[in-house]
Amino acid sequence: MISPELLRRHAFFGGFSAAALKELAMAASEQTVAAGERLFTEGARADHFYFLAEGLSFPRPTLAALLEDDHFAATLLRKLADLISRRLRDTQVQLLSLTARQHA
Repeated sequence: MISPELLRRHAFFGGFSAAALKELAMAASEQTVAAGERLFTEGARADHFYFLAEGLSFPRPTLAALLEDDHFAATLLRKLADLISRRLRDTQVQLLSLTARQHA
């Protein structure tokens, strides 16, 4: 278990209900992983959702139960889509920067 306040401090968890944050916090566990250690491998069963702040993970059964709530599911999917979109834009900017340098 972690503190719900720890989740509230991260922008990713904004928009979730207090009850959902409490349930996530109660199910979460902090994990210490050595540098270079794999959290998961391609093709392996996805039993946890990892939020890499300082080692939080959420077990699949808890997330599955919370995803039954339409508001929670929509909020989580919107947050993930926003995160992926930002990372893709950042990657695009980096690629354009590299391309511009090569043509200069």
